[in-house]
Amino acid sequence: MKRIILFLIFTLLLITACSKTFDECDINKDGEVDSKEEKVCFTDLGDCISGCIDDGKAPKLCLTECQEKQDEEQTTGTEYIITSSASHSFGIHPSSLENYEYAHDLGIDFNREGMYFVWTWIDTGRDGHFSFENAMISQHPDRPGSGGFMSYDEERRKLAAGKDIEHMVNVCAFQRKVAKEEFKSSEEKKIYQEFVEKLVERYDGDSDLGCTQPSPDCYNEGDGEYPKQSLIDALQVSPIKYWQACNQVIDACLNDCKETYAEKYAEFLELTYKGVKASCADCQVLIAGDSAKEMYPSVYKALNGEYVDIIDKHFFGMHNDYMKISEEMDYLKNSLVDSGFDLDELRFWTTEVGTYSGDPVEDKGDIVTEGPPYQSEKQQAQGLVKRYIYSFGEGFEKVLWAWGLIEDFGCECCIFDYTGLIYDGNDKGQECDVNDPYDLGKGVKKLSYYSLKKMIEKIGGFTEIEKVQENDFVYVYKLIDDGTPIWIGWSENVTKSVILDVEDADQIMITDSVPKFVTGNEVINYDTSFNTEIKYPRDNAINITLSGVPVYIEVIK
Repeated sequence: MKRIILFLIFTLLLITACSKTFDECDINKDGEVDSKEEKVCFTDLGDCISGCIDDGKAPKLCLTECQEKQDEEQTTGTEYIITSSASHSFGIHPSSLENYEYAHDLGIDFNREGMYFVWTWIDTGRDGHFSFENAMISQHPDRPGSGGFMSYDEERRKLAAGKDIEHMVNVCAFQRKVAKEEFKSSEEKKIYQEFVEKLVERYDGDSDLGCTQPSPDCYNEGDGEYPKQSLIDALQVSPIKYWQACNQVIDACLNDCKETYAEKYAEFLELTYKGVKASCADCQVLIAGDSAKEMYPSVYKALNGEYVDIIDKHFFGMHNDYMKISEEMDYLKNSLVDSGFDLDELRFWTTEVGTYSGDPVEDKGDIVTEGPPYQSEKQQAQGLVKRYIYSFGEGFEKVLWAWGLIEDFGCECCIFDYTGLIYDGNDKGQECDVNDPYDLGKGVKKLSYYSLKKMIEKIGGFTEIEKVQENDFVYVYKLIDDGTPIWIGWSENVTKSVILDVEDADQIMITDSVPKFVTGNEVINYDTSFNTEIKYPRDNAINITLSGVPVYIEVIK
């Protein structure tokens, strides 16, 4: 009887533990647990406990030890630190608003627009008859009035006007978020790859435009697709050298493709990669970055260490949850290594990071529910600085804020409607806007706008970053720009003091990264809007008090 009671207690404990593990095993983006993954998770824990008991240990002790071991393996893994000597970029997705007026004021150097090159819009017959001058854009089901004809050439000519701003673009085979499609034959795959070759050749800024017919035609007789000289001139100054294969890894298959998306996206990425490289050997190809982290290992495995130059991953959330970036990147880097990739040969970007101000809601058709909690302008501004710096510290070379410069993503007051750096004035007619009392007027810049400008002013173009401290809720980084050091530090939840080594410094200037006001509407004079302080080192060291507002720490000789 005693053995039965012990067995029942042990079984109950095991079920409890496995129910916790069950949440860790959920890899389906729709919220369903994959049965194969669930089985693996349960089996691994059970095997560990059985072996532990066989070694003579008590069941309760075994359960605790094995659960801790599994949690550690799932959440930590191997920590890969990626370093780069390249100049780091501050970008916005997208940033061409008002002919780059705000982008130039901020000083950003990288842009990703929301306009995608879509094969089935440019080649409506899917037969190799390309029309960049008169592409047929399908109407988006959630955006009345969208769709119609568009000249990609004219759009790219306008976008090339961003002085000293590099560009990346997305290319997709099918109509993203309009109608999920797939390749119907091997012939279509061949035509798609040829499309990518012509696309890249047309916009990569060199003398080969990809045309096979004499002007005014280009690809086929009578198509009138030869690029205008104004486009050719613009692209010579501002060529496209970075190409991303769609936005999500499910964009290359039908709606119900959870069992096959990895192979289908990997094949699509391979076609895209080969098409890009055939026309532009020095162009770089990015993997889609907007999917849940659990969806990537199977894609990496299908790629088998090939067909991608840059790993992209997007990170959104509240102002103080940026630490999740480290957990996700350790997970992804482990998966890349396991799939045959050499991390030293890859570059890491995040082309969408963001947090919001205001009080978003969750709008799902007929049901509008409470969204994430309210955040102030100051919290958003702090979160912006921390997400950029923390991302750079994790090895990201380029970091792009999203969604965009101005509010109104178009998702009916979800968080993406409020990640913008400038208020939209609630003039888009969204019903939920009537419950938004935080908008201070169309065109009013938030504190986050000024914080981004100050950050680029202080550290834009830096080439090296070192983690000085990243524990005990204290985060301190040392950056180097042309041999000159600057530190950035903050503390979460509590105020703490740290001592920094500052050699050969007569004075130290400390500058807040966020303006000293409650809202951006109060910023009248940008130059005097940030608190500053002068301190004097002793024995080449300085004591700094850190709080939730990141500060820049500069040497004054």
